[in-house]
Amino acid sequence: MSCAQGGDEIIVSMQIIRSDGIATDALFTFVSDSITSSDTLLVGISQEGEIVHELELQGIVRERNRVIFQENPCLMFVLDTNFRILDSNDAWVRRSGYTSDELIGMNLKDLKVIAKSGEEIEDLLQTKQNLSGEIVFHTPNGAIRLLYQYLPVFSGDEIREIIGVYLDTGEQGRLV
Repeated sequence: MSCAQGGDEIIVSMQIIRSDGIATDALFTFVSDSITSSDTLLVGISQEGEIVHELELQGIVRERNRVIFQENPCLMFVLDTNFRILDSNDAWVRRSGYTSDELIGMNLKDLKVIAKSGEEIEDLLQTKQNLSGEIVFHTPNGAIRLLYQYLPVFSGDEIREIIGVYLDTGEQGRLV
């Protein structure tokens, strides 16, 4: 078995002995870009140098990401490590009144905070741990009170992105 890695791509080559005793070479290529981009898994198996089978799961992963992120009823952001919004889901757009184009590229700190309790997002870069709290943002649709959770997404040991998940507590919510 051999393994080569370049950037966010890992290629593994190995020889598999089938149940009938015939040796078959297998090549696995794993490619990953972003939590919201389509991850791809390509598997090619060759026998005597010819590719017998290739399977691309890109469409399946893209659909899973769409359902988990875009169709999630929780308000969600993907942020870079400077807290710029890389992606927002449809729930954010509907609840806040911002358009998707307005949110993408905006810095999280550009959103007007009316009240907040809990951990600071900056601490996530130091602790590399999930953070939570409660926050009230002023948006075009008015004030929205949210419970938040910030989750680091790693590439090796480094934080590549931050996922912000917000649960709308409605008008009856209160800061703790």
